[in-house]
Amino acid sequence: MSAQHKIYNFIIIFVITFFVTNELHAKKFSVGYPECWLDKKNPVQLNIKNPNQFCPLNSKVGHKFMIVDFTSPLAEAQIDWIKGRIFGDALIKTTPPYFKLSYMKIDDTAPQSQKIHYSKCRFKTGNKSRFIGEETNTNCEGDDQIKEVFSLSLQILEKFQNEGNNFINQLNSYNEEINKKIEEVRNKYNVITT
Repeated sequence: MSAQHKIYNFIIIFVITFFVTNELHAKKFSVGYPECWLDKKNPVQLNIKNPNQFCPLNSKVGHKFMIVDFTSPLAEAQIDWIKGRIFGDALIKTTPPYFKLSYMKIDDTAPQSQKIHYSKCRFKTGNKSRFIGEETNTNCEGDDQIKEVFSLSLQILEKFQNEGNNFINQLNSYNEEINKKIEEVRNKYNVITT
């Protein structure tokens, strides 16, 4: 084997070793990500009156902003699709812990008066998942505490979801009433639609 070939092999082995060991010693959490929910450098906000509840106090990890249009009636399939994509288990599986979740309901309110109806961070579950930092860090937090706070965060999100469901039902029943009245007028005056 020539000297040039030996140098080439040495460089390849050095580069591979550098990247493999560097990956093994890399930080587990990205910059700004709280290692524990009571992290001294970056604690998670638990105050229920704070709009940034369940968010790290000293960093912004990520944000999902969802706009739900309630300006027209929704069919049952549409309602199910919305629930299946932006609420419940689907939301937990597609959103890393501490990402902020914001929902804006677009309705018959003037555009400049529309507001965000829900905006909180997704708390970690304490279970293993594809997201770094999702499971309980046994060095600095307890599994029971994590599960309790996660359960509270789900209850708050479900309350918002139920309010949305009630709004959908009111809107759909209102539109059904209007459609019945239109049908009554058509029948009364023998209006034929094509």
